[in-house]
Amino acid sequence: MLLPHNVSFLTINDANEWFSNQQTASVLLRKKIMSAIQGKDHLEIPSTFLYMSSKEADLKLLEDKKELEIISSFQVISAAEGSLKYDFELKLRAPLKSALTKNFSNIYSNKSSSMRYIDVDRDILEIWKLHYNSDDLTEYIGQFRTLLKFRHWVAHGRFWEPNTLGRVIANYHPTAVSKEIQDLFSHLASLPDGFNCE
Repeated sequence: MLLPHNVSFLTINDANEWFSNQQTASVLLRKKIMSAIQGKDHLEIPSTFLYMSSKEADLKLLEDKKELEIISSFQVISAAEGSLKYDFELKLRAPLKSALTKNFSNIYSNKSSSMRYIDVDRDILEIWKLHYNSDDLTEYIGQFRTLLKFRHWVAHGRFWEPNTLGRVIANYHPTAVSKEIQDLFSHLASLPDGFNCE
């Protein structure tokens, strides 16, 4: 079933703003915790940090920062998936159908009505790639597919070693992830079929 017109979805800008807000809050929390541990303030701090030394608290806060970056990157990638599906839906609804849009329509209509799940990689990106057959687009899509592996790893509980993700976890910082996605979206937007990401 096609998405209703009034569906609101998470945008990349929303996800980046949330990450920025959480970073700011983390800095303020760190100051509060360090001040309390050093006896400068008698503020209430989260129980996790009670009886910790400054060094132990710093290590814990560093772990939390890494976790925030992982979750924020996950959000940015998920928002990008939503944008790709939104563009797919807009193309299906368009009165004039390009060859790309006709391919999208064929994919949609060939799925049974009870199983109309659209796979971003297979049903959207692969069609863009095959339709335009350009080295640049292939590279951008390849980078995004690596991001999808990361998203999959996070979404499914990270129970396997992340050595199949194509790069080290530190390289999945939300800022870097957003840049790669914006590069893909800008490239898609520059193509004759255009791209409406938000």
